[in-house]
Amino acid sequence: MAIQNTVLSTGVAANVLVGGGNLGTATTTIYFCNKTVNILTLNVYAVMNGFVANGNNIVYSNVSMTAGETLVLDVEKIFLGPGDMLQANCSGSGTNSVIATVSSIGL
Repeated sequence: MAIQNTVLSTGVAANVLVGGGNLGTATTTIYFCNKTVNILTLNVYAVMNGFVANGNNIVYSNVSMTAGETLVLDVEKIFLGPGDMLQANCSGSGTNSVIATVSSIGL
């Protein structure tokens, strides 16, 4: 199992996890932590290899996160083939405000 941390900012979605290896990668748990005193909005995208994050591959749209809140995604398991990406961004007051932590298993 591997742990990866990514600092999210506004604007362009950042890679939270990239599928690797010959068979890809599966998530076990994903945490999004709003480390500010502000309400922020979170977007999460499941992006196929060769594509970009947009409205056609969004899986969580405009999720409101209160100050200090942590959103835990542990029921939905996401399988990423080689080169597929899980990406996210946030909006609201303050940049570098949300930390994404992913626990994953390489297959």
